Amino acid sequence: MKIKFFIFIKLILLGFLFILFLIFSKNIERILLVFITILIYSFFQEEKFDLNYLNTIIIGLVIGLLIGNLAVFWHINNKEKNIPGRNYYSSIENNKTSKTAVILLSRGETENFNPVTILNDIYNNDNLVEKALAPINVFYHKLAYEQMGSSKLNNICENLRIQLQDNLGYEYDVYITYTNINPKLRDQLEKFSSNYDKIILTPLFLYETDEYIELLNYVNSKILYSQTKMETTPLLWESEKLPKQIALKMANIIESKNRSMTGVILMRSDKIPNIKQENEFLSKIIENMNRYEFDSSKILISETNNLSKTIKKNVHRLQEKGVSKIIIISTSNLVDDINTKRNINHIINNINENINIQYVDGWGIGEDLINELEYKARIVNLKN
Repeated sequence: MKIKFFIFIKLILLGFLFILFLIFSKNIERILLVFITILIYSFFQEEKFDLNYLNTIIIGLVIGLLIGNLAVFWHINNKEKNIPGRNYYSSIENNKTSKTAVILLSRGETENFNPVTILNDIYNNDNLVEKALAPINVFYHKLAYEQMGSSKLNNICENLRIQLQDNLGYEYDVYITYTNINPKLRDQLEKFSSNYDKIILTPLFLYETDEYIELLNYVNSKILYSQTKMETTPLLWESEKLPKQIALKMANIIESKNRSMTGVILMRSDKIPNIKQENEFLSKIIENMNRYEFDSSKILISETNNLSKTIKKNVHRLQEKGVSKIIIISTSNLVDDINTKRNINHIINNINENINIQYVDGWGIGEDLINELEYKARIVNLKN
């Protein structure tokens, strides 16, 4: 009984350490791996250890995993209250200005692996399953950063902000905020509303997601009790310029003489709130690609659900059409997050077909997108 209890305690510890191993990296990860290896080795060295302890093993590990998960959840919830960067734009002078604030809104991603930020984003989600599996989700992010290097998403958003500021000129102040990382729109809203009489919120989203609708309702409720006027520019699925930019991006990759023999896979969103809106946007992309002599019969639309299966299926279909090259492009994002990049690159590298496949990870910054955002900001400003 004493030996069984001792094993039980070690199993709880093993489960707890495994949770920590999933979310930590570098030196701490290596130290945890050493302790985990020692614990596992000690089990097999136990003289009276056999399969009769199966129930003990299962219960002990489950309890350890639960304790580890709850400890991480508790730590993140307490740490969130003291995360630096809540007053990210504290340098703004506390004086009303006649300028108009244009606030770009996007999902963000830390440049380097940051488990606290990733966990905080997951725990702010209402999905209980995602919360329960949070350490595993963080582990996949860790693998993505290790394999893909740093994320360029925030740098691209900042470059977009700078270019839009140049186009709009002195009468506007352009800022970038995010839904999930600092600077968060929720945290900066009071600062903006106290310094500007007019705010134009410009979402870098194609469609209304639940996250966006919830955030917009929160923003409107806060602005309602202030003297600041806030307007929101239309979502990008209505854009005429963005589909042109995406088509031009494809045309710049493939020479004119090879376009009719090039296959294209348009990756659509895995969370489609409005099928009609998405189909309209994708149709505009295909229409513009036809103008660059791409063959519409060789342009396929692929959902990101069951990513590996759908990509392989569409690659096979395009090969049957005799294409010489395949381009996979993400149509839902300015740039894909690092996890998506890792997954798609891994799938492409494991396709056992003798064909050239190129992955384009989003719209990117282009003149059409900048002009679209500038035009929408000016129109909204003139109406008010």
